[in-house]
Amino acid sequence: MEKIMDNKKWRNLIISVAFFILGWVMPEVGTITKDGMFALGCFVSLIYAMSAGVEAWYVIFALLIFGIKKSLSITSTVFPAVFGNYILWFIILSFWYMGGVAKTGFLDYITRKFLSIKVTRKGPYWLMTTLLVSTFVAVALTQSILAVFFLMMAVLRGVQKTLDMKLNDPWIVATGVGIGFCCVTGSVFMPFNFSFFMYGGFMASTYGWVRNVNAGAYTIQQTVAAIVAIALIVAVTKLIIRPKSDFSRLTSIELTSEDNEIKFNKAMGMVVVTIIILVVVVGLPSLVPQTSWAFRFFSNTGITAAFAVSCALLMFVKNAKGERCLDFGKMLQENTNWTMIFYIGAIIYFGNFISEPDAGIMAQVAIWCGPLSNLSPFLLICILGLLANLLTNATNNMVVALLMAPIGYAVVGLDSPLSQALTVMVVVSSLTAVALPSSSTVGIMTHAQKDLFSPGRIMKYGYAFAVLCFIGQFLGLLITQGMY
Repeated sequence: MEKIMDNKKWRNLIISVAFFILGWVMPEVGTITKDGMFALGCFVSLIYAMSAGVEAWYVIFALLIFGIKKSLSITSTVFPAVFGNYILWFIILSFWYMGGVAKTGFLDYITRKFLSIKVTRKGPYWLMTTLLVSTFVAVALTQSILAVFFLMMAVLRGVQKTLDMKLNDPWIVATGVGIGFCCVTGSVFMPFNFSFFMYGGFMASTYGWVRNVNAGAYTIQQTVAAIVAIALIVAVTKLIIRPKSDFSRLTSIELTSEDNEIKFNKAMGMVVVTIIILVVVVGLPSLVPQTSWAFRFFSNTGITAAFAVSCALLMFVKNAKGERCLDFGKMLQENTNWTMIFYIGAIIYFGNFISEPDAGIMAQVAIWCGPLSNLSPFLLICILGLLANLLTNATNNMVVALLMAPIGYAVVGLDSPLSQALTVMVVVSSLTAVALPSSSTVGIMTHAQKDLFSPGRIMKYGYAFAVLCFIGQFLGLLITQGMY
């Protein structure tokens, strides 16, 4: 008789429950309240359970106990907040969209065109570098993070298929997580890009900091940071991770032979149309006046609706084999990872409680960081950037930025030129996160690529690469600190 749960699954379940109970019974620590400890225990418990592969029923269990403990209505408060979250529908629709795109043959077409470029066939790390640089440049120029991310995931998925790589192949994971970081760093490359402008605006309204960053210094710092980060990610993958993958086919496969030739067709053309829709919906609002009809229309439409429209369009086209590119029935029943959806919804929900002032967690972090005020301004800025880089994976990016900034402002002063450098370091570091689903939109979508890599590998590489990105920011600031 087959065992329902083997020893490993029992052990992972017991550890998950232990984190949950520990958060429940722990006393107050400093400013962290009992509610804060409980929310933190729930959050850590679900993070571990998801990475360990505990089944989705545990999410329901955690939410039920949390709701009862907090005297929240399970029916009208907890479940709607978790499963009615627009982010979950964004994930589901984008997941369906990627499935439809894959069935059109567009991924194979793009991959073969991409791999036909000579430099990508010199070796796996030339290919990796090309993928990372292409991602950074595309996002920097278009600000279309998600559109570029999905396109590069499509290319990576095609490489995995072409080279017959398995799930969790170290090279695939390192490249995929690296692509996520390049999407984030590319989005803040241009001076006064939308992300930095928005966060800087909150800094200004909250602390009185004036948004007069030296555009030249900012651009040089981000250029240095990107070059260093990409170089370090590739170097660490090659020299420390050391993938044992078989890349022999990368140089020997015939991509241009008649047998391998894939012709561009109507279904692939529809994919291009959907990419244009996604780019326009995401990018146009930041380019037009807020009083215009275009701003109101596309802002109200949003990325989730754009994916819904894209899915609908793919439903009406057939691939070269005569099959419908997207079948909603099959997607619902066979091709949607509902366990991952449940976990991400609950983790985001608990993450919001961690960020609340009543939890006292962020205030306690500020107290722990108090001794940092005795450091030199430059060293303080770097340490605050590193802390923001690590903390932002587990909680709201804006909360981390607003927490780290005043510690630095108290030392360097709001009127000091270094306040510009501090704001840049804190804001950019608060956005550079991929390791956990709670870290960023890119973090969520990276974790959604279940056919490429597992949550455990993403977290392992995500934190390591975050430090590499910080090193890039540090060297960039070292060069430009006198220019601010």
